[in-house]
Amino acid sequence: MISKPGRHDFCRNIFKDLNILPVPCLYISEVVCFVKSNMEKMKCNEVQDHCTRQTSDLHTQFCRTTLFKNSSANSGIKLYNKLPNTIKRLDKIQEFKIRLKYFLPQHIFYSVDECMSS
Repeated sequence: MISKPGRHDFCRNIFKDLNILPVPCLYISEVVCFVKSNMEKMKCNEVQDHCTRQTSDLHTQFCRTTLFKNSSANSGIKLYNKLPNTIKRLDKIQEFKIRLKYFLPQHIFYSVDECMSS
């Protein structure tokens, strides 16, 4: 074993110490990188003419079906909007991936819903 946790120790701290991402964080990373690399296909925030705190957010499309509401494209936009603006404003995809690589281990999520609610 790499680490010798006690029986009642939380794994979250072990993930942070070893810089390992659980499966939900890997999913978040891949989906958010997909959204960032396909920004021209995503519908950007064109609702307002003036700058607000949410100008770097993307709009989700109206969903009539649960299938589309839970799709990776739609949930990817929601996850992308949860990222800090300092990461979202990066133009180069490589810089974005590097910053995301340092952000996710600091905020270990055990589920995608946990990330959405934070």
